Amino acid sequence: MKRMMVLSSLSVCLLVISACTTPPKNEESEPVESAPAAPTKAQSLETEEPAPASADTADKPATQSIDSLIPGLADEHAAVRGPANEQLEQLCTGVLQSGDESERAIFRSQIIERLDADTPSAARIALVRQLARIGSDDVVEPLATLLSDDDEALQAAALQALRKNPSKQVRPALEAALTNAKTNEQRIALINILGERRELESVPALTTYARSSDTNVALAAINTLGDMGGSRSRFALYRIWRNEKSTAKDAAEAALLKLADTEFSQGKKTTAARLYQDLYQYCRHDSTYFAALRGMAKSQGPRALALLIELMKSDDHESAEQAARIALEIPGEVVTLTLSMLMAELPVHVQAVILEGLGKRGDATSRSTALNGLKHEDPRVRLAALQTLGAMSDNQDIPLLAKVAAKGPEQERDVAVRALAAWRSVDALNPLLLIVRTSDEPTPRMLALEGYVRLATQPGAFEPSETCRLLENAMSAARASRGKKHVLTALGDARHLDALMMAELYLGKPELRHEAAIAMLKLSRSLANEHPGAALAAVGKVRAAVNEESFLKQADEAEAYIKSRAE
Repeated sequence: MKRMMVLSSLSVCLLVISACTTPPKNEESEPVESAPAAPTKAQSLETEEPAPASADTADKPATQSIDSLIPGLADEHAAVRGPANEQLEQLCTGVLQSGDESERAIFRSQIIERLDADTPSAARIALVRQLARIGSDDVVEPLATLLSDDDEALQAAALQALRKNPSKQVRPALEAALTNAKTNEQRIALINILGERRELESVPALTTYARSSDTNVALAAINTLGDMGGSRSRFALYRIWRNEKSTAKDAAEAALLKLADTEFSQGKKTTAARLYQDLYQYCRHDSTYFAALRGMAKSQGPRALALLIELMKSDDHESAEQAARIALEIPGEVVTLTLSMLMAELPVHVQAVILEGLGKRGDATSRSTALNGLKHEDPRVRLAALQTLGAMSDNQDIPLLAKVAAKGPEQERDVAVRALAAWRSVDALNPLLLIVRTSDEPTPRMLALEGYVRLATQPGAFEPSETCRLLENAMSAARASRGKKHVLTALGDARHLDALMMAELYLGKPELRHEAAIAMLKLSRSLANEHPGAALAAVGKVRAAVNEESFLKQADEAEAYIKSRAE
């Protein structure tokens, strides 16, 4: 109510200003012989004095406010239009928040009355946008009329207002506008909005335009039918797809696939399965073929395995490997067991694909299948088996992977090292440290060191003192500066005096000075409460060792932080 009072006061102020700036009529002047042409509504609002409120306008408190805003809404200057639009939005918000449906109906009728051609176009567009917020059944017909207006911007605004209107009268209005549309661009816009509304009653109209001679219109209608779902859309798309003369077969195929996905997501698995089956058998494109095959697998579950296994045995490498990947997407240990039992019957390249996927499934059967794969004569299968064991991270397999990392063929060594470096438990610490110490190759050494440091600094895995000991081992094992820098970076999070002293040891080494200084400054902050003296001393040592502006600034900030904590 306060909002309405403020807006009414604003309206009165605008009317008073208008009255004060209108030249007074000369009562003694001679009568004019011929009457001037009738002014437009906008001109009247700018030049006429406000008439006294009649009984009718007294019941419509927003009328004068809307009328007073129209000149501003139509002004060519954005600085004037902006405030006018804001006031109109506030007025509409006040009506919305009032909760009084009769007041809303009156407000809508007042806007509708001002949508005629006498109101400037920009103002009509602004008013239509408010109908989008407050629209109901009574605004559908006036907005639909604007869809045939010559002003394209007004057409667009009216279309957006109808798009947001939940009234059941909107669909017939949009379909009528579609019939009367003058351009293909208008038809496509109307088709898209009909699709967004998802009203199945629109399917007959959309089906008509799916057969349009204009390719873009036909594609829009077909795509919309795919979004709509339902038996009517399905039958319409089927007719287009199976019609040998149709030029839109590809679009219908894609729309049917989308419709099948929609049906599946809605729990209509039987209908979806039939669609996927038909698309698999009769599709024109490989992308649809594999998508339909995946749809069959997810809708039929393990029942689809027979077909997939048959495809895995085919001479077409791509189809065979795709079938294997799709089979691995079907949940359930029975799938893992079936694939494991049939491994020996499948081509080697398919066995490798299956082994790679088994690690992600995590079923108990996957580990035994991977262990058997390590005995295979083909290196592709052995590599996939190692990857599976790494993905499963079963501690029983650490010794085996460590052995391969030390003595296996080059590719297998690399896979084994990477598997241990990504291990999930701290049980892999010692094998990783051994690789850092003994490997002659820099890449495996660095991978193992990174994995070791990650496990040593896992939150909650060790006490800070033990973390420091582990990082000291890593520092002594690291041979190159790159590895030592990596350890120093991790040392900054150790939060222990031993870490501070360890970092200080490397402050005097030019190649490691920056990393040591960063670690010390970080540790000085984390130790400020328990060891303020040691923390301040560490900052002083950094300041003395690294005379660079950026480090000096960080040292000043760290010192100020430590002193603030002491206070």
